[in-house]
Amino acid sequence: MTEKNRKNNNLYHSVFKTLSLLVFWIIAVGILNNILAKELASYPQIINIAGKQRMLSQKAAYIAVFKLNEEMQKKEFNAVKQELIDNHHFLTRNLKTNELFLFYSKQEIGDKLINYLDLLENYSPILNSLSDNHSVVDKELEYIYNQSQDLLQILDQAVSTFENASILSAKRIFAYRIILALLTVGIMFLLYYVILAKALRSNTHDVLLKDKTILRFKKLFDYSHEGLVILDDNWNVQHANQSAKTILMEHNPEFTIDNFLQNTLSEELKIGILEKVKKEGKWEGQFTSPIQQNNVFFLSIFQIKGEQQQEDLYGATVRDISELKQKENDLHNLALFDGLTGLANRPNIIEKIRLACVSPDEDQFAVLFLDLDGFKQINDGYGHEIGDRLLAEVASRLNQVVKKSDLVARLGGDEFVIMAKNINDKNCLISMSQRILKAFESPLSCVDYKLQTTLSIGISLYPEDAENPIDLLKKADLAMYSSKQKGKNQFYFFNSAMELYLQERFSFEEDLKYGLLNNEFYQVFQPIIDTSSQKVIGCEALLRWNSSRRSMVSPASFIPMCESLNLVHLVDEFVFDKSIEVLNVLPPHLYYAINLPATHLYNTIMLENFLKQLSSVKNKKRIIFEITETSLIKDITRSIKIVKLIRNCGFSVAIDDFGTGYTSLHNIKMLDFDIIKLDRTFIRDLTTDSRSKSIVQAMVKLAHDMNMKIVAEGVEDKVTDEYLQSISCDCSQGFYHSKPLSLSDLQYFINHEINL
Repeated sequence: MTEKNRKNNNLYHSVFKTLSLLVFWIIAVGILNNILAKELASYPQIINIAGKQRMLSQKAAYIAVFKLNEEMQKKEFNAVKQELIDNHHFLTRNLKTNELFLFYSKQEIGDKLINYLDLLENYSPILNSLSDNHSVVDKELEYIYNQSQDLLQILDQAVSTFENASILSAKRIFAYRIILALLTVGIMFLLYYVILAKALRSNTHDVLLKDKTILRFKKLFDYSHEGLVILDDNWNVQHANQSAKTILMEHNPEFTIDNFLQNTLSEELKIGILEKVKKEGKWEGQFTSPIQQNNVFFLSIFQIKGEQQQEDLYGATVRDISELKQKENDLHNLALFDGLTGLANRPNIIEKIRLACVSPDEDQFAVLFLDLDGFKQINDGYGHEIGDRLLAEVASRLNQVVKKSDLVARLGGDEFVIMAKNINDKNCLISMSQRILKAFESPLSCVDYKLQTTLSIGISLYPEDAENPIDLLKKADLAMYSSKQKGKNQFYFFNSAMELYLQERFSFEEDLKYGLLNNEFYQVFQPIIDTSSQKVIGCEALLRWNSSRRSMVSPASFIPMCESLNLVHLVDEFVFDKSIEVLNVLPPHLYYAINLPATHLYNTIMLENFLKQLSSVKNKKRIIFEITETSLIKDITRSIKIVKLIRNCGFSVAIDDFGTGYTSLHNIKMLDFDIIKLDRTFIRDLTTDSRSKSIVQAMVKLAHDMNMKIVAEGVEDKVTDEYLQSISCDCSQGFYHSKPLSLSDLQYFINHEINL
């Protein structure tokens, strides 16, 4: 039940209740008034009886006198006699009524009245026998006369009293009627005020409130920023607010608001809309302007039920969503296209490959995974702006080389993917790959620079190598990785050997995570010896992995694999935590060397946190961070920042495996190391190769001249150690002095200075 129907029912109930109570009251008043009227009507009857009674006694006396005087004429006598007889009969019938007898009893004349009636009864024959000859016993009439005179005086007094009582009763009844009338008016007013007026006030309040609400909604309708329209069944506009006119007419001046929707929507669509509205109550959708297709409107239509004989109308809201649709298109482009190059991005190319995999029209296609060779050096050397321009030029050149049916995408960084369709055999892909490599033989123009770059390409085939986008990309990536390992600037097809390597990578990743969680990693420490005193001055912490699934795994195997799988941070976290424990138990004068992976050159957060944990160490110089030469030259700018960060915190920095990379003397000067560690490749032939001797002697002198210390790695015999001592090499490290030791063995070794 609606609120309106509920309130109408309440009003009807109030009116019915009021009328019912009023009818009951009127009936009660009628009954009471009838009782009073009946009582009042009995008074004239009683007075009439009393009058008859008085007349009877008078006439009886009159006849008696007439008989005595014999002066009454015959005619008058007969009339008086007849009246006397009539009064006698009337009194005989009515005198003993309850009302009169009760009244006379109150006047204390009941006994006399009864005696008088008995007298009349006894003398009734005499009265009936009165005739013209007046043969009546004079004594008896005289007795009646005497009795009448006694009763007459009493009756006069009774009638007078009764008449006064009758007048008072009439006044009392009149007063009762006035009171009843006033009570009736009061009760009617009370019923109206308590029952009916309350309902009427509530109904009137609702009507006023409804009027105010309608006014508010009209203002809301007229001043709403959203276009509001009221339509009939024929799509004629009954009313439209200013916003609707502005929205619809702004770009369509040749239409009017009355016929805009009629001319814009097709007849089929309009019929379908109204059918759905009548069935479901609402329709929502979009439509475009017939003049400007880029103008898109959102239309929502709902039914407005007419009351009683009124027709149904339709309310509609209209919004110009052109700008919103443009933003959606922009977001769509951002979601599916690379903002830098305009190429398809990772989600886009993955979806395109997925669709091709399930399409019955695609028998075979290929995925080419491309990676720029040496892009990092260009990006770091020339800056990110030039690097971005280079990527855009690469994208442009790739689009010029591929077929129109092919799709070029950028996965991120310097990685690109080409989805090559319409592939008949591998020869097509070989020709395509050669064409791509040849296209990059000429330099790329980036602002004021001519930059040379090459590509490494890996290729996977559908359905031969994989039947889903993820596996196709992984295998093409693996083939590209093989291309880089084989010398770059070339292409490789994925093969089963690579798949075995891929499986090994996955297995290795699982085993590595398992080993970290189950304490399979541990540290060993190789002593560093002062060549002049032959005493232990420090140690280098080395990581070992005793895998329960693989037995002992060489660091040369698992460290590069960790870096390629982006898991080296887990290993570093373990090393840093253990180093804190070791530093707390080692003698405070011993040097402690920690190997720092290349990943910390690009993500310094973990290193900075570790440096903060070491801030409480008193002799910070004894903590040495070793960075390999090959890591340093990958990004010389970042390397300089890392070295400065460590040295500014008070710690020492060593360049590890020196001589295996291409570090220039300029870089050595810029990096400002504390220690140079000569790679074992120069030390192992030191006693037999004159060139090695010359290089080592030159490096020792250079280090000392630059105020650096030098450590020789890989010392395996006494002759080599003595030669290093003779050329003033500061320290030596190798199996001649000691193999890597556990922490307890290292402590024993330090305390007893034992060569193992």
